[in-house]
Amino acid sequence: MAMAGTADSGENEWGSMNYYTFVKLIPSVNSTDFKEPLQSMLEKYMLPWAQETFPGMTAEAFAASGNYLRYHTMPLIDIHLYSARQSEMSANSSIQNVYILSFIGLFLLVLASVNFMNLSTAHSLKRAKEVGVRKTLGSNKRDLVRQFLTESGLISFISLILALIIAIVALPFLMNFPASPFPFLIQIRFSG
Repeated sequence: MAMAGTADSGENEWGSMNYYTFVKLIPSVNSTDFKEPLQSMLEKYMLPWAQETFPGMTAEAFAASGNYLRYHTMPLIDIHLYSARQSEMSANSSIQNVYILSFIGLFLLVLASVNFMNLSTAHSLKRAKEVGVRKTLGSNKRDLVRQFLTESGLISFISLILALIIAIVALPFLMNFPASPFPFLIQIRFSG
């Protein structure tokens, strides 16, 4: 039987941790359902290998000595943010980093909103003459509030559209940088 990969990948040494194993499950099977059969593989394959290496070793003696060995399952899409292993195929990140950066982004949005409100208030003082003329001509408070809120909403909406256009236009240029600082954008662009 021919094995793909390097020559030692076909060995039956169950104690080797040199190779990553990926298993594609049928859609109706959950990875947690697969844990029990995977754990039974320890008794079927790992224990006989351990007994060859360490004669007289039993599962009870192994557990009584304070040792344990467990296989774990994890969906492939969760490895990058949720894996606690130190030796993954590529550098891991952490979901905590995502939460921290999200909090910083939210804080910046709140700060920008407060700044916008301060600038709008300062600008409204310059428009006091306009407000006085409109009040003299019979405009009521509700109409003035509606006008200023509509103007602020339109400015915010137009700013959002311009920001999206700039981001869409700039994305290909950012992705062409060698050693792009935005590798997650590749995943976002191709996963959808």
